[in-house]
Amino acid sequence: MVRVVGLQWRVRCVLRALGMIIVGGSSVAVAQTATSAPWLCLSGSNTIGARLAPRLVEAFAAEQGMLRDAIEQPSLDETELRFSKDGQRYLVHLSFHGTGTGYTALRDGQCDLWMASRPANADEAARLGGDRLRSAEQETVLALDGLAVIVHPDNPVRELSRQQVQALFTGKIRDWSALGGRAGRIQLHARDNASGTFDTFKNLVLLDQPLSPRATRYESTDALSAAVSQDSNAIGFVGLGGVGTNRALAIRDGDLPALAPTHFNVATEDYALARRLYFYSRAERREVVEAFLAFVQRPTAQSIVAATGFVPLALEHHAVALRPDAPAEYRELIADATRLSLSFRFGSGQVFLDSRASRDLDRLAEYMQTPEQQGASLILVGFAERAEFSPMVTIAQSTDRADFVARELVRRRVPVRHIRGYGPALPISDAEGDGARAKNRRVEVWIRPPERES
Repeated sequence: MVRVVGLQWRVRCVLRALGMIIVGGSSVAVAQTATSAPWLCLSGSNTIGARLAPRLVEAFAAEQGMLRDAIEQPSLDETELRFSKDGQRYLVHLSFHGTGTGYTALRDGQCDLWMASRPANADEAARLGGDRLRSAEQETVLALDGLAVIVHPDNPVRELSRQQVQALFTGKIRDWSALGGRAGRIQLHARDNASGTFDTFKNLVLLDQPLSPRATRYESTDALSAAVSQDSNAIGFVGLGGVGTNRALAIRDGDLPALAPTHFNVATEDYALARRLYFYSRAERREVVEAFLAFVQRPTAQSIVAATGFVPLALEHHAVALRPDAPAEYRELIADATRLSLSFRFGSGQVFLDSRASRDLDRLAEYMQTPEQQGASLILVGFAERAEFSPMVTIAQSTDRADFVARELVRRRVPVRHIRGYGPALPISDAEGDGARAKNRRVEVWIRPPERES
């Protein structure tokens, strides 16, 4: 059934590319002239496409002065929205059969935007523009999400290590009593292979281990979440927006402190299973695509991100309880300061910013120029991964990263009061894989109110 639906969707996209739409099972030509209304096609992640993308499209269309005429679902994983303005019709088609299908649609020119709940891999990037695909020019982070490991609300287990989650989903642990829970055979629930959620789970949890064949697989996040909510022995994984009535477990890396998938822990990407949600586009794109990508970064769109259950890119600051192993100098440096909900991250041994960070610099500059933050001061604290260099070199590297961020902020007329690097101190991940280790290569941003400055 999934393959048939996927084929039907591809036929529909090809017909649209030829200037046709499907109405009542037959094709009707639509004039594609210089004066005809633009349309959008988005394909890929179920996590994005099921609820978030349609809401963003509706808000974008309303901002353009359009009226929504109809919303239809030709299949479980497709949505069509029809708008009109000044007598012209506008069609937006969304297909959300999984992140992998969106890559194919963008590569083949069938859709404008690839919705992805994981970053493009090296092979995909090579086929769609090389390094440019991962640049701010073609990669847009529209929201953040946490991969939540969910259990029934009656399950007494409150936290697991990443290694325990792996052992569960590979079938090495089969009874809850082995984890301090009530005796009972563990029932596994997982997304299907086309899902970006499953790709993320493989990369962050399973690594090179196969998923247990006992797991029940789902194309839909909602269906998986509903199944877990009906079985006290069940466990599954979903995006934050799919937790529903279930309970999300706190996750730890090895012996490091466990973190719950709170919005703040996900926003800073300190949570072990945090992930980004992406739109990918071609380098050459139509004006309506440019306008939509700009729209999703603005406060109106980010409020929709929050209302849909994901974590917005908007900045906020929180008082944070420091870990017992925090260096004394670090404690003194950030005394009376609160932490902002972003961290700048870097490649191994490198000092450059990714597509999210380049936009976060602008967001941070705007935030610091609001009346509420006048006179407040920024503190930048850099960290490195212990495997990058020798201990002394990692301190220099972490300081260089903080200096780099400071220079970019000064270019935006935002002064920085304190800059310090602490090398490999306070790691937040000890998992294998560059994506997990990259969490340690970071610059934290702290803010101190003006009355606390001397």
